[in-house]
Amino acid sequence: MAGQLDLFGNCDGTESGEEVAIAAYVPPKIMVEHLQGAGLTSGRIRLAAELASLEPELSVRQRRAFFAITLLGLEAQGQGSTFVPLGDGDGYVRRRLEELVPRKLADDDKRWQPQQLVEDVRALVERRDLDLIGGESDWKPLIVSKGRLYHQRMMLHETRLVEAVKARLGRSNLERGEEELIAALDEVRKGQPPGRGGEVMTLNPEQEYALLTALHRRLTLITGGPGTGKTSIVVSLLRILVRLGVAPGSVALAAPTGKAANRMAESIYGQLRALDEPAPPDLELLQGLEAPRTLHRLMGYSPRRDRFAHHGANPLPHRMVIVDEASMIDLFLMERLFAAVSPMAQLVLLGDADQLPSVDTGAVLRDLVPEVTSTDAPWRGLLREKLEKRSGVSPTSDAAVRLEKSYRMRAEDPAGRQILVLAQSIRDYDQGPLAPAEPISELTQLASDFEGVHLWEPPSEERGVEDFVDWWFARVLLESSPSKWVGRFNAVYECDEGGQLTENARKKVRRLLKHHSRAQILTLTRVFSRGSEELNRRFHRKMASFGRGGMREDYRFYPGEPVMMLRNDYERDLFNGDHGVVVWCRRRGRTSETPVPTVVFDRSDGVVAHSLGELGDDLEQAFAMTVHKAQGSEFERVALVLPTEPIALLNRELLYTGLTRASRGVLVAGAHKLLEFGAANSTERFSAVREKLRG
Repeated sequence: MAGQLDLFGNCDGTESGEEVAIAAYVPPKIMVEHLQGAGLTSGRIRLAAELASLEPELSVRQRRAFFAITLLGLEAQGQGSTFVPLGDGDGYVRRRLEELVPRKLADDDKRWQPQQLVEDVRALVERRDLDLIGGESDWKPLIVSKGRLYHQRMMLHETRLVEAVKARLGRSNLERGEEELIAALDEVRKGQPPGRGGEVMTLNPEQEYALLTALHRRLTLITGGPGTGKTSIVVSLLRILVRLGVAPGSVALAAPTGKAANRMAESIYGQLRALDEPAPPDLELLQGLEAPRTLHRLMGYSPRRDRFAHHGANPLPHRMVIVDEASMIDLFLMERLFAAVSPMAQLVLLGDADQLPSVDTGAVLRDLVPEVTSTDAPWRGLLREKLEKRSGVSPTSDAAVRLEKSYRMRAEDPAGRQILVLAQSIRDYDQGPLAPAEPISELTQLASDFEGVHLWEPPSEERGVEDFVDWWFARVLLESSPSKWVGRFNAVYECDEGGQLTENARKKVRRLLKHHSRAQILTLTRVFSRGSEELNRRFHRKMASFGRGGMREDYRFYPGEPVMMLRNDYERDLFNGDHGVVVWCRRRGRTSETPVPTVVFDRSDGVVAHSLGELGDDLEQAFAMTVHKAQGSEFERVALVLPTEPIALLNRELLYTGLTRASRGVLVAGAHKLLEFGAANSTERFSAVREKLRG
């Protein structure tokens, strides 16, 4: 080629005939900028154009259609869908092209009019003589199947997952007699750990049914909102298994993220240690149970090779694998998990199917859990109390259990009840109006330990952000006691020669970590004036005035700041989303040494410390974070900061997830009309997992 084609279809140098032809179907600059504003990256736009150039037998007009449909496929994939729907009378394709093609471009250049593109796309996907588009049995980049356009990789993983699920829908092969099972069940019933409020925990009928299903099935899906007792089911399951002769080491516990795995460990070990009189099997469980790991760690992922050590040909050695926060698992990781678990082992997936789906492709837990679950299995006769009997028609109905009773909805817990009532009214917005949130005109009306749900509509854009940051910093972060917390932020903690904190220092640092984990600011996005990045910048500037002598204003981190990992660091056993705090450390007995900025992270087995210099660019401030990053976490109080205008990310699932991160209090900072908009805007993800399971 005489010149070089850039992203916008322009050439530097003399244009050849080929370049002019390519420029005719590559989107002009105005469209590229419009597409980027709609969330499509330059890489996806370029890839769609390059794929269009690879199909040799197409006219320029047909290449534009090829570019358009490929771009829609990449967009759908980026938004979590596995395919582009073609079988709805072109409705989806037409709607998206009308939104993605700038109106000015369509008016000025008829070649880019959406209606013309839709007609050309329809003709294109019906062809079977192309190198890049084929049918189900073809091995081509784009596949048309049953009115859907897939990227081949998407269809492959979706099909593999469905086949793996079908193969696992059956009874467990673990040998146990019914009398032995009843004896173990009765023993565990009599000696349960205390629950919320200190009272002895008793599993309700739906929890017991979920427990018995997990004992009998090779695949069990347990979904329930916050406070429905999913952890209590896991603890009871583990205690029964060890009484049935299952070695604790043959049970694997896992979660999608390091943060979720740590929380899983805290909850499970906390309940086990709370047993008043642990029996020998319980002590064996405490000593031999492997700590929860990330799914990548469990399956032996190698970043260098980009492969998992455990797969269909080398399955995990465990007899049972229990995975928490399963709503966060995307299509690819879920398919790899099903392949890695031995066909004869049992797989238990727990999560909240109403939460945000995974950041990446798919909404697998939501697709696997049917609308109606069955409660008529033979083991219902082992329940202490009656459970309403119902039958489902989905292939997974017998494997799935929905937990409806929330222990945060009790009369003695009005704060938790208010949060869940609003969250559930958002989840079920199509069925009725939103539950009320108490409006406040001034943030000073709230104490740092506020409870229930409050709505504050900022008086203006700039003033709103400034007032919120000032209030949160003074009342929540410093608890109206600057001298106490500034002293703790700037304290120097002792460490040993290896850089780890001494026992006394760990106790003090845990107090700081616990302080930051009580309350959290959540945002919809990282960007814009009410995104996490801007809020973190503002809090960082306020922290500058509290630093020790010698700290410069341009330091990236100050002691006392909460921070979050941005990537997985397998060497240090740190994972994307892990929370820590920056502190000063000095080796024991070296009082003349200059303190070293250190990052400390809380683990179920203790506090770990790493030099701030070691972690480099892998950290960011975590005064505020996105709702997506908060999945798998629970805080006493949450401030949910809404944007200034309606945006696509403001949706039902995000609001539900953000609200349910809090157990005691929620402050919604934003206009009530935006809350209504989000509740009415449900996430649209296209997946055929549920349909393929049926047939």
